[in-house]
Parts: sequence; structure tokens; C-alpha cells
Amino acid sequence: AKLPKYIKPPKRKPIPFDPIAFVGTAVAVLLAVLMVVGLISSPWMIAFMGGSGIAPETLELSTRYLNIQFMGFVPLCLTATITAALRGVGDTKTPMIYNTVANVVNIIFNYALIYGNFGLPEMGVEGAAIATLASRTVEFLVVIVYVFFLDLLFKFNSVEVIPDLQWYDLGFFKFQMI
Repeated sequence: AKLPKYIKPPKRKPIPFDPIAFVGTAVAVLLAVLMVVGLISSPWMIAFMGGSGIAPETLELSTRYLNIQFMGFVPLCLTATITAALRGVGDTKTPMIYNTVANVVNIIFNYALIYGNFGLPEMGVEGAAIATLASRTVEFLVVIVYVFFLDLLFKFNSVEVIPDLQWYDLGFFKFQMI
């Protein structure tokens, strides 16, 4: 839909983004892979963190919680990397907004899934883990939509580092190549 002539869309410039962000993303992906290993070793991790003398039912609940949390580390790591990049270029408002959205989603889902409200089953500790996983996933999706689809696209190379860059536009995504 087109905007009426008297309403002008805001002009947005691409956010400068150094190649260092690629290193951050690579580290985040590596950490996410290592966290998947945590799915296999969660009972030992709980024992390592001081849970060796806890009751078996508590160990079982904490293991289930931790396993669900490990499933959300990929979006968590990637979101943290993009958040750091946005804050590094001076945009602190946007991360605050999507973190607030994620926290509201977490509160609503915790209320619904822990206690069985809104017609959902009462899930207790597992409900808390699923609520946190859902909020992290929503946060990640909001970040991806913001960065790649709202015309707030990163420049993947700093103009100061490589001055002769050419923009390529794929319709939904813009990037620069040497």
C-alpha cells in the first residue's frame, strides 16, 4: 500500500558494520554448537555446578529445564551478537525495544505454561523453560526482521577500511563486495 503524499516515510541510512561482526557471529555459532553438546551432558553439568547432592527428582527437573534451554542457545547467541553490533554503532534504543518485547512474551508464557492458564496445560518447570525458549525465539525473529527486512541494512565492510565498495541489491537484502 502506498502512503498518501503528505506522509513521507522516514529516510534511513544503512548502519555501518565492521568485519569484526563476522568474527562475533562465528564465535556465537561456535558457542551454539558447543551448547548443543550440553544437551548430551546436562546431568554432568548440573553435578559440576554443585548439584551432585540434590534429590533425584530435583535433578530430573533441572535436567529437563536445562535441555530445553540448550535448544534456545542458537537464537540467544546470534541475538546477542547482533545486539552487541547495534550497540557498538550507537543504536541502544532498538535492542532495548526488542528485549522488552521478549521479556513481555516471557512473562505471558510463564503465566500460561507454569500455572496452566489461558487453556494451556500446567507444565511447571518445563513450562518455564518453554516460555523462555519462546521469548528468545520471538526476540531473534524480531531482530532478523529489523536488521534484514526494514531497510536498516548493515554494511558488511567499513568504508574507511576498503574505500571502493560496490553495493549489490538482491531485492530483500543489500550488501557490499570488493
